[in-house]
Amino acid sequence: MAMYDRLASEWRDERMQSLERLEGFREVDDALIGDGIELLDLARKAHRTFVLQSPSDKINVLKLLLSNCTWANGELTVEFREPFAMLEKISPGASAFSAPTGGSEAGCPNWLPE
Repeated sequence: MAMYDRLASEWRDERMQSLERLEGFREVDDALIGDGIELLDLARKAHRTFVLQSPSDKINVLKLLLSNCTWANGELTVEFREPFAMLEKISPGASAFSAPTGGSEAGCPNWLPE
């Protein structure tokens, strides 16, 4: 009987600790979902916000977002830093950044929100 009581008490304590840890995971998940929504909202507004910035602020934003950018033969190639690379991957037409010779944007799909 004493062994049963001791084991039952240990298992109850272990169950309670597991439930507390599980609740902690739920709280973290809610925070991550909120952060993800805010990031997507920021991405949606990024173009409008970017055009209003000063040239030095634009440079700082581009340094934050991009790495390994090149311009060759009328084609711009960029690599987004993480976690921004994820947004490029999920955005339709995002990888088509090339402009035809002469600088026209006619061949470049605008994947930024209006």
